[in-house]
Amino acid sequence: MSHCVKVMLLLVAMVSICAAHFHQSTNSCLCTDIRPRITQHTKVSEIQAYAATNFCNNVEIVVTEKRGNRYCLDPNAEQVQKMIQNMRRK
Repeated sequence: MSHCVKVMLLLVAMVSICAAHFHQSTNSCLCTDIRPRITQHTKVSEIQAYAATNFCNNVEIVVTEKRGNRYCLDPNAEQVQKMIQNMRRK
């Protein structure tokens, strides 16, 4: 195989790897199913807020119930905004 063919194959491999990495990094958000609020009878054990990053452009709020179930809340929902304000006051 000639030197030019080897260089071209190497370049194609590098472009493929970069494209795969870019595709993977743009889909790295935790939340795919988002709820507008916490139900009244939910017993919450933990609430985590994740700021937007290079990997996910969304602010994400993840709620963990005492039973172990996890789900995401809409950070723009009115009830969630009030909950965040109450948490900041405490």
